[in-house]
Amino acid sequence: MTQKIICEKCGSEMNDRSSGNSIWVECPKCGWGWACTTYDPSVDDETAYEIWLHPGNSQSPEVLRLIASIAGVNLLQAKKMLNVAKPIMLYKAHNEAASSQTRVQKMQAIAKSLKQNNISFFIVPDFKYDF
Repeated sequence: MTQKIICEKCGSEMNDRSSGNSIWVECPKCGWGWACTTYDPSVDDETAYEIWLHPGNSQSPEVLRLIASIAGVNLLQAKKMLNVAKPIMLYKAHNEAASSQTRVQKMQAIAKSLKQNNISFFIVPDFKYDF
């Protein structure tokens, strides 16, 4: 449920015309309102995050396909990665040509799919964003 915003000049209910990173509220009766923008600091985050797999993860076909797709390797190589007895780096964030996702968004997407598949992993350095 959204909260009604009341115009402090005339008392009418205001219209929320916000979209994207812009917040815009305007009174349809008297025209009074305000606008501002929001900023997502993750857009400019250039940290070279790394996703590491803990040893002992499942080697089900679904997990193997996911690991292979993230690492850009074939299924046999993915299985070898999962057989290593110590943590192994799965992915390192970098600038990808013509990518529609920022580094943080890419890391969030990968971490979310790993979490959904119950794959044990950690991110270096500490990842301060939700996934």
